[in-house]
Amino acid sequence: MSSRAQHYHVVFACFVRSTIDAFDFFIMIFVLGDAAREFGTRLDETFSEIEKLGSRVLAQKPPQNK
Repeated sequence: MSSRAQHYHVVFACFVRSTIDAFDFFIMIFVLGDAAREFGTRLDETFSEIEKLGSRVLAQKPPQNK
């Protein structure tokens, strides 16, 4: 494969990855309000708990060797 073709494949893969990431984020935002209502909690409490969970997950992630 030529260098130019490989470059296009990398650019396309990055674009698709960011598109899927954005889609995932918006689905979570649209569904979160309904989920909070279903479980009888306020939306700000739900965001706070998700924020805490995300912080714990990132804190437990092992460092990457470079």
